[in-house]
Amino acid sequence: RFYNTLVDGKIMKVSTLDTVHNVLHQVFTMAVDDGYLRMNPTDNVLKELKKAYCFDVEKKHALTLEQQNLFINYIKNTPHYQHWYPVFAVMIGTGMRVGETVGLRWCDIDLEEGIIDVNHTIVYYNHGDHNGCTFGINTPKTKAGNRTIPMMDFVKEAFKTEKKYQEEIGLSCVDTVDMYTDFIFVNKDGKVQHAGNLNKAIRRIVRDCNYDVLQKGEEKTVNIPIDPNAFTVINDSGERVPGSGKWTLYAAFSQPDKRSEALTGKKAQSCEIE
Repeated sequence: RFYNTLVDGKIMKVSTLDTVHNVLHQVFTMAVDDGYLRMNPTDNVLKELKKAYCFDVEKKHALTLEQQNLFINYIKNTPHYQHWYPVFAVMIGTGMRVGETVGLRWCDIDLEEGIIDVNHTIVYYNHGDHNGCTFGINTPKTKAGNRTIPMMDFVKEAFKTEKKYQEEIGLSCVDTVDMYTDFIFVNKDGKVQHAGNLNKAIRRIVRDCNYDVLQKGEEKTVNIPIDPNAFTVINDSGERVPGSGKWTLYAAFSQPDKRSEALTGKKAQSCEIE
């Protein structure tokens, strides 16, 4: 009932509630294990809610080798995005998590031996004080959590490229996080890269890469499945029924509004369905 109230009252989206539920479920599981509760009251609760709202989590798909090469070569050969090449080359070439990658320090890599020592991750969260959300360091609970990763040739070159770039423009790390400093991947101000900035960069790169490739005459037919429930509505009785009237479908790399059109220089394609 509590979850339904949050969603029905538009206080929280199902996707956000999914994150909250994961935390609550773990807390109640610990309470059951410690003998404070006989059963977990959150078991299967969200499952039924997702069914009622026809909510499906989009499955993540790994890049194909062709897509990886297209992505990394586009960054490397596009002046506007070349400064992003080292960090994304390292991520693709090692499979490291974002927090592990941006948390790397120069002392964690051995360019002569071609080895990366992964011994911590950097996270961004609310510490519960007046400072709000800040960076913090997480280390593995056991020695087994530490690992070493051999560098592929292009990964080693990416590190060297980043080092040379920083030396040429006089850039160095100015951040210290839980006594860790000298981070490799920093922004133009020498501060630790935020995962959110990397996500934004990926979206811009993918958008421009797709557009440039299509502009060069490489065409491809893409079939986009549409959930039948997209053309339904919920009536006063809480039943899902077919909608009426006209529907407008948009296809674009951004929102179909005037502001996005002005910023990207690209207009959304649309069609009407009755």
